[in-house]
Amino acid sequence: IGGKPEATLSIPYYSEEKAVVSDQKGLSLVPSNIITLPEKITYGPKIILNFNDKTEDLVVQDANHVLYLINSAGETVYSQELSGPIVSEAFQIDFLKNGKLQVLLATADRLYAIDRLGNSLPGFPLALENEKITHLNLVDYDNSREYRYFLATESGQLWLLDRNGKSLEGWNPMKLSEKSIIAPRHIRVPSRGDYMITQTEKGTLYFFNRRGEKQPGSPLALGKDMDRPVKITQGTGKNSLRISAISETGELLHASFEGEITYRNQ
Repeated sequence: IGGKPEATLSIPYYSEEKAVVSDQKGLSLVPSNIITLPEKITYGPKIILNFNDKTEDLVVQDANHVLYLINSAGETVYSQELSGPIVSEAFQIDFLKNGKLQVLLATADRLYAIDRLGNSLPGFPLALENEKITHLNLVDYDNSREYRYFLATESGQLWLLDRNGKSLEGWNPMKLSEKSIIAPRHIRVPSRGDYMITQTEKGTLYFFNRRGEKQPGSPLALGKDMDRPVKITQGTGKNSLRISAISETGELLHASFEGEITYRNQ
């Protein structure tokens, strides 16, 4: 029509038939295995590596303070009663430097290092005399497996132990008299070297070198309302780091490892 093609399409429609509505289901998860413990789980599950076949094991603790290592098939590899609730992350160490990994974790009064057969490493578990552990971190400066165990305690002290659990000079203990709210940690700051840091409940950030000597700018007073754990974030310069914190009232703060407040914003 008018020099252009035109087509008519006829569609038969059966008004008496009902349209079929398919049931649209969401994602359905089906467990491949169910593991039942005698008591309620109070810690975990935490994933660790099975060094034998590179699968994932689970570390859990129940209300009776029993630690379980469960493999990917759902089988209990071992169970061991600890002195109390676990207060730390579950770290893995290669204590014998042979590729066989052990679990490192802490309760309030013990530091445990347990191999995959459920046996404690020689000299473990360790106790800090008259101290209650609140935080644990694992330090390996150069991935040499010459481990350091970095501990904070209820009384506001820091301990740095060598791989065998011996307290190191300058850290036996480091007395802050302020309780840490984060696990003390090691950070390698570009162009400045190694920093051992912790943040206390009073909003103070402490910097030390490996020997326990205060770094320039330490302590850094963030403010009493800065009682949330700080984050180490990328700075404005290339390969630079900065300290970021946010208060309960929503104030954002950036600080440098020289101990200076560089930015505030509500």
